[in-house]
Amino acid sequence: MSSKVIGRGLCPKCGGEGSIVLKEISGKIYVYFKHGQKWCYVGPLSEVNLSSLILTLENYHSFTTKFKDIKKVFGELHMSKALMFVLGISLILSAYSLSTNVNLSGLALALTVLSVLTFSTLIAFYELSPLPRIKYSYLALILSKGLYYYLIFTFAFVAITFIASLPLTSPYSIVVNVQGNVLSYSMSISLSTLLLTSMVVAFLQRPLRNKGYIIYFIIPLSFVFLMLLGAIVAQDTLDIGYLRFLALSTMFLSAITIALAFAISTFINVLKSILVGEARL
Repeated sequence: MSSKVIGRGLCPKCGGEGSIVLKEISGKIYVYFKHGQKWCYVGPLSEVNLSSLILTLENYHSFTTKFKDIKKVFGELHMSKALMFVLGISLILSAYSLSTNVNLSGLALALTVLSVLTFSTLIAFYELSPLPRIKYSYLALILSKGLYYYLIFTFAFVAITFIASLPLTSPYSIVVNVQGNVLSYSMSISLSTLLLTSMVVAFLQRPLRNKGYIIYFIIPLSFVFLMLLGAIVAQDTLDIGYLRFLALSTMFLSAITIALAFAISTFINVLKSILVGEARL
């Protein structure tokens, strides 16, 4: 029987912090927690999600091929995060640059999509990494002051992102036209703008875990605020026609943004499952 301490974490059996020990017994590997003289059995390695248990990862020499693969996966995740962040920023900046040329709107959309995929992958890698112990520390700090403050922060962040991403172009846009009593109202928002906004929404959901859906209630409020602000600045007449236009625009923009944010969150979760599966092999 061989055993090796691979790090420290929180025991799912008793809730206490302890050393994570992998034991090889009769050719199979099992996960245990050691709390001083007390031991807790967690289960076979193939059925345990180590990434959710490990808080700190020790340097060790693997005594089986499985241990080597686990260390390799976590090492690659740690080294790749900075490169992916730089790549994501570079892609979105390139999309902004190409958006100045209407004929290159398709390429701008493609770069925006690649940027969103890059940032989504970065989030998955970050959440799987054993360090830091507290994920999303800055967002967690805001959340620790109360959910109300976090929702206000989300409202402002989503609104700023939407405004900042308006220059992004795309061959596909959300168009709303409404004829009022006196004036006609129209709006055209590119898919690139909604993609980037949805990426931010998905990111802000992560610290809330199972309560991330609460963010969805903030999306319509952000769009209503932005459209009313635009009408006030432009000194538009707020007649019945404009209120219909406001309602339709908010409904379409919110529905598409929420759907895209949900798709991005699903992609992140699926990617995490795939990576955890590779670590177990």
